Amino acid sequence: MIATHRREGIERVVAMELPRVEGVEYVVSWQAHDNQPLPAALESRGDVRVVRYDGSTLSGNRNMALDSSLGDICLVADDDLRYTTAQLRAVVDTFVTHLEVDMALFRYEGTGKRYPEVETDLEPVPGFFFPTNFEMAFRRQVGAERGLRFNPLFGPGAPYLTAGEDDMLFRRAHACGLRRRFFPVTITRHDGPTTGQRPVTDPGVMRTTGALIHLDHPATSWLRIPLNAWRVKRAGRCCLLNALLWMAQGAVYAVSHRNMLLSAK
Repeated sequence: MIATHRREGIERVVAMELPRVEGVEYVVSWQAHDNQPLPAALESRGDVRVVRYDGSTLSGNRNMALDSSLGDICLVADDDLRYTTAQLRAVVDTFVTHLEVDMALFRYEGTGKRYPEVETDLEPVPGFFFPTNFEMAFRRQVGAERGLRFNPLFGPGAPYLTAGEDDMLFRRAHACGLRRRFFPVTITRHDGPTTGQRPVTDPGVMRTTGALIHLDHPATSWLRIPLNAWRVKRAGRCCLLNALLWMAQGAVYAVSHRNMLLSAK
């Protein structure tokens, strides 16, 4: 399920050079498409289906891709990844050989990220582990039956909390009772930093961090926020005062909107 945005986004999908793999279909949800024609390279592919999304949020765009999917397994994807046939088959094989797993998390090749060294159940989640959207795959039917969706109040285009759509999908899977497990299998390559590694220019990104801290640790969030702000500053992503202010704003928002944030779908 590839979410993309604008004309340059659909051109990035062309540049992905998606491998032809038996049993695999690529569903591309195209946001801000301006009714432009499809690139010929995609229109000629029988294994690529492009749907057009007219909303304004990335979570809505991802939900459009989810609603348009027909396969047994859904793999979340962005438009700047590189896949191989072997990597996509590894995703399928994981679900075939682990019938008890509803959501599988994998690893990607690219910027340094810490993972468990062995196959690991994610109940509970290791403290150092943070999911990235394109590491997640799940059984479509189980997800549909239990209401697994991307949360429209999180992610780019959302009104206040402009990141964290992957974190909320991961949390939603837990709330829906999906069995989650990490597999030390590399399934894609991503060049360059992710949102969680880039310098922060959008206050909504830090507000999201504060909101997530409060949702996870309501009793101790006000002690955790200064520590996390310091870590962001030490990483060179944001100045300390801005990080503190924006995280605190997100936590206050989560206090007053907790039920809405956790139930939106």
